[in-house]
Amino acid sequence: MSQNIINEIYFFGCCVLTGIAVISMYDVLRIFRRVVKHGVFAVGIEDFIYWVGSSFFVFHIIYIRNDGIIRGFAILAIILGMLIYNVTISHVLVKYISMVINKIIDIVTAPIKWILKKCSKILKKCYKTVKIMLTKQKKESR
Repeated sequence: MSQNIINEIYFFGCCVLTGIAVISMYDVLRIFRRVVKHGVFAVGIEDFIYWVGSSFFVFHIIYIRNDGIIRGFAILAIILGMLIYNVTISHVLVKYISMVINKIIDIVTAPIKWILKKCSKILKKCYKTVKIMLTKQKKESR
């Protein structure tokens, strides 16, 4: 096989891996959105930043690997990599990784919530006591 064909196959593989990298980074964003709830505006800003970053990344890969020449099969390879990843493991990874992170957050925050609940009860009792004392003091001063 000629060196040119080997280089084209290598470039095609790099483009497939680029597509996988681009969509997997979006999965990181999807996991983050499942862990931390977002509004519509925040999602729009995140998507804009993601797509600008992704376009720079794809351009960088094409520039480094193919001297900046955008070729149809390179775009097709990137889309192919995105489709392969999205159809095979994307949904499973997003579902289970976000579930594990949410469980970890629940485990870590449970003692903090318990402490805050106890502190809140103590502060409420202190507030009531101070309020009663101030009310008695006002009545006595009249």
